[in-house]
Amino acid sequence: MPMGGVNTSCGLSTFWSNTRSHSMSDHQKVWPTGLTEAESEEIHRQLIQGTQIFGMIAAFAHLLAYIYSPWLK
Repeated sequence: MPMGGVNTSCGLSTFWSNTRSHSMSDHQKVWPTGLTEAESEEIHRQLIQGTQIFGMIAAFAHLLAYIYSPWLK
């Protein structure tokens, strides 16, 4: 008979199957970085948008430098 009425023969297979059946959706899952998938997608969108804005400003600055200086003339 199990000790204290608790089934001690469960083992890890029962533990893992129970945790998988009660797992959170992908948007709530916390990855090793500490972020959920939704949070990491938001950071990625902001990073891409910031890179695009930086690129436009750099292109505009190069255009102004080309117009106002004897650059490659």
